[in-house]
Amino acid sequence: MSTPTNGDANDPWRRPTESGQGQPEQTPSSGQQDTGDGWDQPGRHQADPNQQPGYGQQPSYGQGQPGYGQQPGYGQQPSYGQGQPGYGQQPGYGPGGPQSQPAGAPAWGQQPGGYPGQQPGPGYGYPQGGYLARNPYPGVEGARPTSGGLQIGAGFVDNLILSVVFGVLGLLSFIPLFTTLGSLPSSASSRTYDEYGTSTRTRLTQDQANALVGSVIGSLAIMLVLFLIVGVILWWWLATRGKSIGNAIFGLRLVHQETGQPLGWGPTFLRGLLMWGTSTLTSGITGVLFWLSPLFDSTSGWNQAWQDKLFKGVVINHKQGRDTFTPTPRKR
Repeated sequence: MSTPTNGDANDPWRRPTESGQGQPEQTPSSGQQDTGDGWDQPGRHQADPNQQPGYGQQPSYGQGQPGYGQQPGYGQQPSYGQGQPGYGQQPGYGPGGPQSQPAGAPAWGQQPGGYPGQQPGPGYGYPQGGYLARNPYPGVEGARPTSGGLQIGAGFVDNLILSVVFGVLGLLSFIPLFTTLGSLPSSASSRTYDEYGTSTRTRLTQDQANALVGSVIGSLAIMLVLFLIVGVILWWWLATRGKSIGNAIFGLRLVHQETGQPLGWGPTFLRGLLMWGTSTLTSGITGVLFWLSPLFDSTSGWNQAWQDKLFKGVVINHKQGRDTFTPTPRKR
């Protein structure tokens, strides 16, 4: 087996020439750079003064700050002369550096129409004088809702005064009966005993009995007429003016939620019949519930009672707000 030699240059088994054997030593000339892998090559192992440090690296000792107009590397502080993001601007991230907001847009961290942290004042979705619920009924726009407590107070005044009025009228209507009873003999209403201890009663004559029955019927008729007169007056007042005794005292008015005018004769009559009939059938239980029902309304913002919701009525406070009622002009 032959051993490779150093003779023939085309021999693939030629032993490579030792470094420095038979070759003259060359020195790089001025202005040339060695392309070898020596440690003295500036292109590989010497830092370029204009080269920016890599990601996460700190500038090496002796290197200067980035020149004027150059962007600093990621994680470095900008040098003197570079602009800082203006007040209210949001700094951008990317090759362009800080970016400003478009013209006309609110500054970063600011509320619309004011300074940073300033809350929008009245006129920006908040009515002057406090928050009011959105009015769901166009007929009472600008009117003031009546609180549930004030409606209950007005109802209490109505029931109290009407109880006194009807009581007085009832007493007055029974005056004929009291007069007839006073004209009867005293023995007609008391028992007497004869000498044997037998109880006896003086019987009324036919005329006296007829007078007594007539006075009872007359008193009941008078009471019914008086009650009807008062009822018609109250019906007219509430149907055409939206008023009751309590409403008049507290400055309230019952109106239709879509027109702002009183309910009218028919709805007002049915409303009163519903309240009176159900209260009579339940011994006053539903009457109390109707009276307190303004406290249970949490949807409309108008504290509507049950009987008012059924007939689309709302109670407005025209002493504190707009009065939607417009009286009909009289014909001449």
